[in-house]
Amino acid sequence: MFTAAGFVWYFDVAFSLVPGLIFLSLLLFISIYWTVIPLALYQHYGEQRRTVEINEWPTVTAVIPAYNEEGYVGRCIDSVLATNYLDESFDIVVVDDGSTDGTLAEIRERESDRVRVIQKENEGKHEAMNTALSEIDSDLIVSVDADSVVDAEAVKELVTTYKWHNEPCAVAGNIKIMHRHSALERIQALEYIVSINMFRRALDHLGIVNVVPGCLGLFEREAVTAVGGFSGDTVTEDFDFTLSVLKQGRKVHYCSTAISRTEAPQSLRGLYNQRLRWYRGTIQTLRKHKDIVMNTNYGPLHIVLMPYMWMSVGMAPILGAIVSAAIIWTSLFGSVVQVLGLIAIFVILEALFATTAMVIEDSIEKEDYRLLRYTPLMVIGYKQLQDFIMLRSLFDVVTGRRVSWTSAGRSGPRSTDSRPDPATSQQHQSKAKVEVYRDKASEWRWRLVHQNGNIIARSLQSYPERSDAKRDIGRIRETCVEASVKLLDETTPELPDDGTAQPHFEVYRDRSGEWRWRFVDEAGAIMADSGEGYNRKEGVLNGLDSVQTNIFEAPTVRLEPSD
Repeated sequence: MFTAAGFVWYFDVAFSLVPGLIFLSLLLFISIYWTVIPLALYQHYGEQRRTVEINEWPTVTAVIPAYNEEGYVGRCIDSVLATNYLDESFDIVVVDDGSTDGTLAEIRERESDRVRVIQKENEGKHEAMNTALSEIDSDLIVSVDADSVVDAEAVKELVTTYKWHNEPCAVAGNIKIMHRHSALERIQALEYIVSINMFRRALDHLGIVNVVPGCLGLFEREAVTAVGGFSGDTVTEDFDFTLSVLKQGRKVHYCSTAISRTEAPQSLRGLYNQRLRWYRGTIQTLRKHKDIVMNTNYGPLHIVLMPYMWMSVGMAPILGAIVSAAIIWTSLFGSVVQVLGLIAIFVILEALFATTAMVIEDSIEKEDYRLLRYTPLMVIGYKQLQDFIMLRSLFDVVTGRRVSWTSAGRSGPRSTDSRPDPATSQQHQSKAKVEVYRDKASEWRWRLVHQNGNIIARSLQSYPERSDAKRDIGRIRETCVEASVKLLDETTPELPDDGTAQPHFEVYRDRSGEWRWRFVDEAGAIMADSGEGYNRKEGVLNGLDSVQTNIFEAPTVRLEPSD
């Protein structure tokens, strides 16, 4: 409010329409975002202090609906199978919703006592979920999208959060962008951290988290029965289902430590189609549940959630469009300096908010602070694209235009085995490069650098000659792709002395408690290790996976001393 008062005084907005509109937008920005920050911080520190003792873990079934997910669904099932929830209390049901590609065959390859397969005609995701739920008798259900990968601790963390609260019926997981290769993917990664997770943290206080995402969410089976199952009335069945549950007087909470990684659109067309479906479905759902607006008996839903949602889909994009037009008008016929000052204020506020969100998220899993460099695009460029899509969606729904599922599209199916076959690796383009350089002692070393700038592997030893370093790089390339991975339980493991016959990776915790990996040859010598420590075991395994995927075709670059 002090910032707003200073803005009014300096620019004299009370006597000018255009700056007045910009001031109103700025005030709205402050009111929403800077109310969220203390609530999100309070939720974060409260979540960190939780201690839950569970004597009897409930039965859980993971449901994975799949339609034309060849190249993705196998990877998803493998990740769910790798979760550390009790085997005797955990099952998986995969529903093939009439796929026309190789999805069913990929699912059948993993069918077992723990993985049950249901095949049906294509009727949509909501019917796939209802079909699975009709054949499940477990206490809790975990939904997982077929193009997602869940962390090993995710299911246990969801259940722990569920048990900690007195009366929840659903828990939303923490969704992250899996690949961050392009600028568009990195902007979306920042958006998930800032615009989605922070608001879920704030809404968690009241138990009114607005969406249990299909990527990862937990709910009671009885809650689904109470609302009549998943509905096909909208194209965002997860939002529709969550509001139906909230209207029953139940609670929906958020668990930041239950992480699922999902595919993000890699093109503007894909992003446009994805958001068109999201926003159309959101407006459809808000119209379907419009009785919440008029009924004060809904409590926090009526007072907090619905005003916020309608402001997000209605007032915010319209005001954003007006402000964008006002900025252009002022640039052409007013003061360019004033426009730059306005933009700078918005960028600074967005950067402060984004930095807070990154600090919170980094305490859960190591995050890349370089994502913050995309903050200006969240104000100029990306924000206007979102406003346009929202206004288009609002027009489509209000005018009664037929709304159907719009696919985000993909660049092509990914192999269910992330480790490349050396015989066909020439068909893959590496996302990393091997840098060979001299250290301060003029010894040769090498490091594997991902295109995002992260050092994902490095030599542990130095070499007197450059050819020696290149020789070991070649040895690692030949052996690491198919090398086994050994998880060591001890905190400070010693080198193996049992004459290990084959090169292998060892994943362990160092003395500071961080997770690391090292590559050990057949003689027991360490040839390489991770370039950094990881807060969670899933993080080091993902980093190891990236090394095995990229090192075979990574070009070797010699760095000069100045580099």
